[in-house]
Amino acid sequence: MKEAFQVIVSMKNGTDTYEGASEGERARINLVLALVLGDLASLRSNKKLTFRFLDEPFEKMDESGTESVVSVLNAHKDEY
Repeated sequence: MKEAFQVIVSMKNGTDTYEGASEGERARINLVLALVLGDLASLRSNKKLTFRFLDEPFEKMDESGTESVVSVLNAHKDEY
């Protein structure tokens, strides 16, 4: 059975679409999606997946974005 889901991008300032986001914003969105999809895979398999694959999460990101990503990864380092 194929299930469908939708990802909604909501930002305080700026665009309401993924396509309208800057490259750095899209990189942060992609990071969140990678973490969420890993959690979804864990949930669907009834197994704790203790790893995540991230492909160049800091690419095209400014200093502020890099700090945000490091903060998110540090917050989840014991979990993944």
